[in-house]
Amino acid sequence: MSIFGGGALGTFIDPSSAQTLTNKRITLRVVTLTDAATVTPNADTTDIGLLLTLSQATQIANPTGAPTDGQRLSLRIKSTTARALTYGAQFRGGTDIALLASTTGGSKTDYLGFIFNAADTTWDFTATTRGY
Repeated sequence: MSIFGGGALGTFIDPSSAQTLTNKRITLRVVTLTDAATVTPNADTTDIGLLLTLSQATQIANPTGAPTDGQRLSLRIKSTTARALTYGAQFRGGTDIALLASTTGGSKTDYLGFIFNAADTTWDFTATTRGY
């Protein structure tokens, strides 16, 4: 389907039908979060939250906004020294992977991955990689 009946401008995405996109890229929304005792990501604007100079114990508060079921949120944290993390009530770990709560890796980069579970209104902790 083309705006101009197959002209040189190409096709457009029809929001009312299922389509397969080829050779397209989704650019993630990367947001630098401010170092603070409480950090609150915004689910409406953030896919990857960067805490690049974490200098204190920090609570990751429940994200603001209106997340959708299955939405992902990643946090990339680099602390000046090992720092304690706590989380808002909507974050939960599982039996296989507990929330990273003890400390971040001092002067190293840690990644935390979450998926929003709309049925339970929780951000389920699904991935971690520590110490880059």
